[in-house]
Amino acid sequence: MLIAALLAGAIGSTAVAQPAPVVAAVDLNAEQRALVAQLTADKAITVARERGIAAADQQKLYEQLNVKDQALREAERWAAGNASKLAEVRKARDRIAKERQEKGELPDGNIRTVKRVR
Repeated sequence: MLIAALLAGAIGSTAVAQPAPVVAAVDLNAEQRALVAQLTADKAITVARERGIAAADQQKLYEQLNVKDQALREAERWAAGNASKLAEVRKARDRIAKERQEKGELPDGNIRTVKRVR
């Protein structure tokens, strides 16, 4: 038993004297730094890809809104033209009604107008 204890002590003292764990720790740090650098690069690539996708989506939305804007502007021009034409027709109608009233074709004060529908 004494010999086993001495051997165990000798083996334990040689294990403490070895510098191998220090070298492994340096390599571990290098591996960790390399891993962090790789993860950082992957993250940067992912962020750049997502920004590109977002920019493409934004451009597509802008184009859709531009098409809708052009359609609305055309509808407004069309509606303005219709309103102008309607005003002209109403003016002509009122003029004709007044002429008929003056000629006696319509009774005084009983000019019938078309009710506006919106």
